Amino acid sequence: IREDGGYIGRHNPIFLAKLNNSYFPYPFFHFNNDEITVEVREGNGNIALFDLSEIPVKDMHIENGTSFASIYVTRVNQFFNFTQKVTIYQGIRFINMTETIESNLPEVTLNTVRFILHTKGLPVDGENATVVGYLDKNMKVAGQLIFTEGQPETNVLTNENPSCLDILYNLNGKSAAELKFSIGV
Repeated sequence: IREDGGYIGRHNPIFLAKLNNSYFPYPFFHFNNDEITVEVREGNGNIALFDLSEIPVKDMHIENGTSFASIYVTRVNQFFNFTQKVTIYQGIRFINMTETIESNLPEVTLNTVRFILHTKGLPVDGENATVVGYLDKNMKVAGQLIFTEGQPETNVLTNENPSCLDILYNLNGKSAAELKFSIGV
């Protein structure tokens, strides 16, 4: 995993596959903060929609343990806090992502969080809604997302572009939520 930018405005996780026949890792999954949106409802009933890239970064840091490393990026505005935590474990091929969002005002509630996941693969049909798989036959790379807590709606964005997955979490007016999923390539 790596971030696609080393400066404050861009913290977009990219998930890479290490290929035997290439010196460079192959980027397979990519989250773009311009395409992560949060919808809130204000106390007066107005609905506000925010792209994550519009929200200023308040804190970013790395925590290391003996067998893991976690990257934290916290964004804050007047309505909510949004923390993205990416944890990598030694010897494990899956990375855990935790998205924590909480309202900053008692009269503001959370409606939805939407992610657009870009991938180099095409969707693999499966029967289990908690696992989404993608496969790039030419590069012989497969990847999957496992939704461990909070089951979202997942849909291919368009039939013309099946390599974009729309992931929608309906938060139903909660004041806080923790969204967890694992990603492996």
